[in-house]
Amino acid sequence: VGDVARCSAACKRWCQLAQEETWLERSVLNGNVANWERPGLWHHLAAVGDVERSWIRKLGGTLNAEEAFQELLSRPLCQSKISEIERDVHRTYPTHPRFKGEEGAKGREELLQVLQATVIAEPGVGYCQGMNFVAATMLIHLGSAAAAFWLFLAMLEGYHFRSLFAPGVPLLPLRVFQFAGVVQTCLPRLWRHLREDGHSLDIFAHQCVLTLFSYSLEPDLLAHVYDSFFLLGWKAVFRIGAGLLASLEQQLLDMDSEDISHFLHQCKRHLRLPGCNGERREDGLHLAEALRQLLCFEVELTSLEELESEFQLERLEALLGHVSGPEGEDVQNGQVPHHSAGEPLPAGLERSPSGSSFLLDADSLRSGNLPPSRRGFGTVT
Repeated sequence: VGDVARCSAACKRWCQLAQEETWLERSVLNGNVANWERPGLWHHLAAVGDVERSWIRKLGGTLNAEEAFQELLSRPLCQSKISEIERDVHRTYPTHPRFKGEEGAKGREELLQVLQATVIAEPGVGYCQGMNFVAATMLIHLGSAAAAFWLFLAMLEGYHFRSLFAPGVPLLPLRVFQFAGVVQTCLPRLWRHLREDGHSLDIFAHQCVLTLFSYSLEPDLLAHVYDSFFLLGWKAVFRIGAGLLASLEQQLLDMDSEDISHFLHQCKRHLRLPGCNGERREDGLHLAEALRQLLCFEVELTSLEELESEFQLERLEALLGHVSGPEGEDVQNGQVPHHSAGEPLPAGLERSPSGSSFLLDADSLRSGNLPPSRRGFGTVT
């Protein structure tokens, strides 16, 4: 990545090429991001500066990013919410040096601060399990609680995690639907095996989406995975999810549903990627090779948009099924059909307080798939 940036000083043509996405994409997707380059790369791709400036204005316009973080952190938060976060902090990467034992006390405190400040800044989102692993991964690779906090806020805003982590996880069913569609296309043999055995990928998809693979991959490899995510957006999540299953396919094809569930829950132990079984190289090339294997499939933006449309159609059909009378008649006289009054509704649908109508959560039906850097993301207001 540094070489790409330095090319801009060579000549006008190289400056143009260095600014094109192709060079940067090749560098990132081949695992060529050095550790010292990563904080700046994530900050740029996620438009963190826009989020920082927006919050600094809200807080009076006189603070820097570190001071703004401390200002938010100083605001009160109920003890029950702090206790909930603390429980998960102690379960997060318990064997990683940053969080392990007495030496990890500072890391755990910083993670707690990142999550507390996030809840204070985003009360409508609150705290959701999965946030702890994502924030911890950021903290490991950025080193600073303030930097991890601002990146986390930028991810909520620019990568549509706000509706993913909000109460009721309204966007999760759409992402799981897209995940399943990508797996069906990329791994048809495995997909048929799972369906014939009655196994659902939902739980595995939940882990991948809500923790951004933090539950399935080691932090060193996750650094390169997050490079890809911040560059490509949700395409990277689905490509890597399918690649992860591809690396496990032969083992999964020999298992029944019960064994598959247990195996996927512990998939970190079974991976056959370079560097995932004790193999290490000083130059880090094992991680780059592992990333290339995980990105073995292409996922087009149009495919994700088509899956989103299919999901919307399914949800609308479910809604129509609930608002039709016993013989297909529509709701009349403001009354919900008696036969559907006690039935559970699909995610994104709920009954109004009066019970006379249904409410549809638009945030559960659509979402952007592109990252800020690829959709002309402007200043956050």
